[in-house]
Amino acid sequence: MESRPDAVCSLLSGKGFAMNIALMTEHFKKVYSDPIQSATKNDPKYDRLMKEFHVAEHELQSTLDEYDKRLFLKHEQVIGHYFDVELQLLLDVYLMGAQDRERMLE
Repeated sequence: MESRPDAVCSLLSGKGFAMNIALMTEHFKKVYSDPIQSATKNDPKYDRLMKEFHVAEHELQSTLDEYDKRLFLKHEQVIGHYFDVELQLLLDVYLMGAQDRERMLE
């Protein structure tokens, strides 16, 4: 996951706020090597939704001809990039939570 401390800095800068964004980013990466798994490991609703997603994906893929399968694989690449965006969003939200905690302790 690519780090963007400068981009989130504007979101996290506040009056008198001095959180070490680089340190918190590194902590996030060390503690949450798979943040989605960490967040959803005991969530039966997430498990059910993912199973439904995989069933629907398999049904769609099984109806495609060779040309459509190539398009489907390209679409999966696009979705992979979107997941990278989602992971960055998780980091940004984590940093916002850390900022909230710092403010609450002031």
